[in-house]
Amino acid sequence: MSERRVPYEREAEEATIGALLIDPDAMDRVMGTGLRADDFHVAHLGLIFRAIMALHEQHMPGDYILVLSELRRTGQLERIGGPAALTTLITRCPTSIYATHYANLIVRCARQRHTIAVAAKVAEAAYACDGTPDEMAETMTKLFQNLEATQRLAGDTSTEKRKLKGVLR
Repeated sequence: MSERRVPYEREAEEATIGALLIDPDAMDRVMGTGLRADDFHVAHLGLIFRAIMALHEQHMPGDYILVLSELRRTGQLERIGGPAALTTLITRCPTSIYATHYANLIVRCARQRHTIAVAAKVAEAAYACDGTPDEMAETMTKLFQNLEATQRLAGDTSTEKRKLKGVLR
């Protein structure tokens, strides 16, 4: 039996931030993936993405200098590891061409983590066995409906989602 691990791709998270720092114009492409700061598993990378998004919303480029300034302004610079952390991310990403591919990996992993969290709640409800089987089924259905509602891309037909729907039938 293989060891379970939390679904995330650290390299993709780092490469996405690095790509955005070297090519702020990549932000429009990345935003098209539905990526959100909360999708980052590595917390400090989510903070950096939040800073880049804040600049983007102000129609400013999310380059190294402006992101550094934004992180300093919001008091997050030391939390992310200081200026050296941004420099390291830039050096780990040779090109921004694949930024959307990296972002899609992050989104996929975030959805997997969310699905796992919902499945854990369903298991918890089943073990608690509070109420009738119909009440339990209704609670589980609501949890899965909430999962479906959180999907950001219309028409998502991911394997995980189809499998979860099958559980309820």
